[in-house]
Amino acid sequence: MLSVCLILIMSFIEGPRSVNAASKNVNLKMANGALYYGEVKNGKPHGKGTMKWSANKSYSGEWVNGRREGLGKYIFIEELIDDALEQPAKYSQTYVYNGVWKNDRKNGQGTYTEHSNWPYPADQGDLVQKGVFKDNKLIQGYSIEINAHETANYNYKDAEVSIQIWQEKSFPNGYSASFPKNYSELLKIIIDNSSISFQKNGIEQDVSNEKFLKAQLKPYIEGFDQVIKIANDIGAYI
Repeated sequence: MLSVCLILIMSFIEGPRSVNAASKNVNLKMANGALYYGEVKNGKPHGKGTMKWSANKSYSGEWVNGRREGLGKYIFIEELIDDALEQPAKYSQTYVYNGVWKNDRKNGQGTYTEHSNWPYPADQGDLVQKGVFKDNKLIQGYSIEINAHETANYNYKDAEVSIQIWQEKSFPNGYSASFPKNYSELLKIIIDNSSISFQKNGIEQDVSNEKFLKAQLKPYIEGFDQVIKIANDIGAYI
């Protein structure tokens, strides 16, 4: 009787081991030439793994039936040449998304950045988005769009609220060729230059009263702080 029990127990333990063995990391070469290393099911990426389309383009994270699904990070560094100049110049544009995927698209909570590495800073443009994405588009959350040394737009949106803050070099109390390092510095720009649109349910709010404005913006301090930090981290303000 004891030996039978031991056999049953060992069978129960061994079962999951065979399943795990079937999903061990393997190397795959895809039809499009991409290289994959990770877990596989039925010959397709399934579980955790990394796909490399080239030295400059990769995705590392979760997969379901050959598609990106779950948490993952996508990086693409596009190398370009500006031949419109008298002397053609090489530059790069870096795209990064780190967050939730579904059906091979950005769907869920995540952070997306675009950073250009132009030889001429005045032509540089950058983007930071943080929040909820649906089919590759930000539908709720914070964003910063930057045209280096010229303008910056700071935004928040959800189903009820829309906040737009703009910063221009021409402002009399502008940023003096530097961008804010945190929300406190951004708030000073807003107050000094009246550079904000604040809407609730499509109705523009009165932001002429500084005390009222600060109270209205209070729930969004942390979110703006986070995207400003990300912009600084990727070098968007240089």
